[in-house]
Amino acid sequence: MTENVAATLNMTKRSLWARLKHSLQRIYRRHALFCVKRGQLRPTVEARIELTFERAAEENLSDALSFRSNEIVSAFRRRLESGEIGLFAYHQAKAIAHGWMIVNRGTSPIFANRYFRLRPREALVNFCNVDEKYRGQGVYQAMLCELYRYGFANEPIDVIYIDTERANVPSMKAIEKTAHFLTYQHYLSIFSYKVELRWPWSSTYCSW
Repeated sequence: MTENVAATLNMTKRSLWARLKHSLQRIYRRHALFCVKRGQLRPTVEARIELTFERAAEENLSDALSFRSNEIVSAFRRRLESGEIGLFAYHQAKAIAHGWMIVNRGTSPIFANRYFRLRPREALVNFCNVDEKYRGQGVYQAMLCELYRYGFANEPIDVIYIDTERANVPSMKAIEKTAHFLTYQHYLSIFSYKVELRWPWSSTYCSW
């Protein structure tokens, strides 16, 4: 009887710890931050398949339905309306990847995605995805390079940032081929907002 009680208590402890760990992982995030400066683009990374690129617009948003849901395409529409830049990558006339960029075109800092502080003339690459069937072929890197080029050529920006969760190793390796690593950042997610834990703010910025 005692052994059964002890076993039950141990299982309860393990279950509670697993739930606590899962909750903490949802609340706490460790991001890796990368940066690209105007005039210091790295050589273009070519994909191992033929790609073409088009800027996202109302007329071609439905192309992404080949690998994304209706809800995601609706989110694309909201991003367009808010002034974000979207880019689609195509292979054999089929959309297989997308990337988006938030640009601070104003004169005061803004908080992109509710957590990332962008000063004037800065941008943040976010909301990127590659169709699973085409991953591992350099599509993500090639799309990032194209997005950087488009941003610098068409927007009043001097610096482009891109961040990803530290646990996302494939994304980390891909970004490292296109941008300069800056630092790790730590966030707490509180009521859908991420709170920056590192200080000072100035240490976040691209300064090499």
